[in-house]
Amino acid sequence: RAPTTMTQTLTKYGLYEALFAALGQARNDEPAWLAEMRAKGFERFQQVGFPVERRGNEEWKYTNIKPIAEAVFEYPAAAGDVPLSAITDRLPFDTGMTRIVFVDGHFAEALSTAPAEGVTVMPLSQAIRKHTGLVEKHLGQYAQVNHGAFAALNAALFADGAFVVAEGATRMPVHLVYATTTAGSMTYPRTLVVAGPTSELTLVETYVSLTDGNHFTDAVTEIVLEDGARVDHYRLLLENDSAYQVGQVRASQGRDTHYGGLVYETG
Repeated sequence: RAPTTMTQTLTKYGLYEALFAALGQARNDEPAWLAEMRAKGFERFQQVGFPVERRGNEEWKYTNIKPIAEAVFEYPAAAGDVPLSAITDRLPFDTGMTRIVFVDGHFAEALSTAPAEGVTVMPLSQAIRKHTGLVEKHLGQYAQVNHGAFAALNAALFADGAFVVAEGATRMPVHLVYATTTAGSMTYPRTLVVAGPTSELTLVETYVSLTDGNHFTDAVTEIVLEDGARVDHYRLLLENDSAYQVGQVRASQGRDTHYGGLVYETG
């Protein structure tokens, strides 16, 4: 059904409906709790639509979302081989870090490195099966589907993202790299970070374009800091001038925790 609170074209929303239905068939092996979260996310997106109206829309009244709402973006397939240099040449720093790379929304194992001692780093798609209880406990609890259209759409459509668990003081920063190679594409990176009690983690989250064409990134990051934990979080938005990105970070802090966030954006 069409959004009830926004006046927007049925055609664009029909494309999202068809995509959600097709992805649902491909993901029929996902756990029931995740399928329910996705369904609630898409239902919420249908209810509110993209926040294009200025009246009664305090959060977005000074940001023009119409170019995103009116564009037709494609959901990309897994990219072919991407040379490591194509990624690292676009990173201002990367040496001495644990790196996990996603290309067009899909995990690129060949471009990633093994995690250092004291930290678990893996694709969220794998963690959903290997660490089911922990993921179910936290995923979607802080960036909830009722936190706006973009959070809801990410919950419905994300293909993959990073899962990080820190225990103790990690020696190496963890570098999450989300790269887009396909012009006219849309990706939905989903990141879940759990910093255990008294742990220390430096997290770098970088977004880069390997194309000069426009594309759309709808990113959601959830960070859980258990008692005594410290997370220093850096987000580098290095996508091209034609790209659109909407990013959301939600942190949940226990007692005696420290969360520091810094965003750097080119443009």
